[in-house]
Amino acid sequence: MPWPDLAARERRRTRRYPIRLSLGYRVTEGAEGNGGQTGQGETCDISSKGILFAADPQPPAGSVIDLTLHWPVRIGEGMPIRLVVSGPILRCDARGVVLLVKRYYFFAEPSP
Repeated sequence: MPWPDLAARERRRTRRYPIRLSLGYRVTEGAEGNGGQTGQGETCDISSKGILFAADPQPPAGSVIDLTLHWPVRIGEGMPIRLVVSGPILRCDARGVVLLVKRYYFFAEPSP
């Protein structure tokens, strides 16, 4: 019996992009009193609805975080761009942390 097409088995509604970007996060609404916790990490994949990332330490499932990504594209004369994404953590396990994207915005970081 032939293997089913992977695209046909995919249940997600949006395409995931395997992008590795460094990130930082801050817990804004903590589960179990972890509000204010911070950490660093790296994305594994990104879609318009969610982000899978690895972090140390992992934010707790159920918390709401602000995630800041160091975007690879620069504007103008090399001005860095940051992407800030906010939303709840849906899952934390050995595969990584899953953030549900609720809000996002880009901002330019002026050069010193």
